[in-house]
Amino acid sequence: MDDHEKDILIEGSIINLRKVNVDKDIRNGTWHTWFNDIEITQNLEHGIFPVSREEEIDIVEQEIVNKKTLILAVVNKLNNNAIGVVSLKDIDHLNRRAEIGLVMGFDKLPGGAFEAMALITRHGFKRLNLNKLYCGQYEALWKWVDKLSLIGFKIEGVKREHAYRDGKPIDIFITGVTSSDFFELEKERGGDILSGDALKLQKTIKVQNRTQKIRELLSKIYS
Repeated sequence: MDDHEKDILIEGSIINLRKVNVDKDIRNGTWHTWFNDIEITQNLEHGIFPVSREEEIDIVEQEIVNKKTLILAVVNKLNNNAIGVVSLKDIDHLNRRAEIGLVMGFDKLPGGAFEAMALITRHGFKRLNLNKLYCGQYEALWKWVDKLSLIGFKIEGVKREHAYRDGKPIDIFITGVTSSDFFELEKERGGDILSGDALKLQKTIKVQNRTQKIRELLSKIYS
């Protein structure tokens, strides 16, 4: 077994999730440039101030040793190169919950981000014994919110005008999934939340902009 294979924590069909290799991924890689790129950070809270390679190394090393964080590199299965980063943050073992974070870099693999979310969600429930995972999404990511519903995530609320970008206020939608919802879906799919093919599964989503429906509902409630 190669050294890099020993670092793989979760194996997928499109991507793997492995321990972050600071030297390979950041010191000798392009990891830090993801957070300076205007397109990658368009719907993220990053990209406001520049981050240097050394600053990013310091940030990631602090996260690696943080007992309330699990940070993993999303890597191309063919060459083990990092193409993104996924994390569980603010892990609360008392209340059995954590927040998911995902950033994908320049090298896009179709279905890779979706599979990474499914794998880290499954790991959170099955290995960390958590009961609830949640994340926030900029309103422009409504298609991603729709896609996440395929693995049990539901819109739980909206933070109105909670961000500001390009001269206008932006709503943030809070999505979450419980272990019971996730395991029920997994059972329905024969024990595999992705039904053996993340790409094929994500194409089954009926695009319906759930974020807009939430806005319409709130408008009726407060009218």
